[in-house]
Amino acid sequence: MTTVKLSEDDKKKLEKLQALVTLKAGGKISQQELLSTLIREALDRSDEFLEKMCKTNIPIPDQEYEKILSLVEDWGVETRWEEIDQALYGAGVKRKR
Repeated sequence: MTTVKLSEDDKKKLEKLQALVTLKAGGKISQQELLSTLIREALDRSDEFLEKMCKTNIPIPDQEYEKILSLVEDWGVETRWEEIDQALYGAGVKRKR
């Protein structure tokens, strides 16, 4: 188990959210369960989440961009997205369309 430190303001917001979910669900939900669900939802909607987290679209400096590009190598192997998904996530994973 890992401890996460929250500001007093965020702790109050978490408690308020917990109360709202408890009222709607008709039963108590733990903060751990609530945070787990929030994390899972953020991952399921990663594009949306990242867009909100990265509000500013400040371009990286050219020097940094060139540095990142210098790390890219073409190994001359063509792959399909299905092969990449299988390698990353294992067999039986289907891509959402």
